[in-house]
Amino acid sequence: MPHDYTLHLRRTRFLPQDGGGTVFCVLTFEGGVHGALAYLRPGQFPEFDGDEAWFRVRWWHKKRYEWLGQVANKRGDPLAALLTDNPTQMNNTDG
Repeated sequence: MPHDYTLHLRRTRFLPQDGGGTVFCVLTFEGGVHGALAYLRPGQFPEFDGDEAWFRVRWWHKKRYEWLGQVANKRGDPLAALLTDNPTQMNNTDG
């Protein structure tokens, strides 16, 4: 039975003189350098900006998972939370 998790991807890149492209990404629960669930090659993960990102993932086991979408942080807040110009807009409860 699958479980939905918020997981962290961190890129490891080639050196700039070698093109700077992604060699692989480390998939973890915490975003640190330990506790890797998988080492994913390009094509095995969705594209994202920057060198690290959080994703919602439906996880069966190491070789069977489904990317549900990118989120803003470990709590699973939507990406729009990072993109809004007015941070209070999300929490505005005034009628």
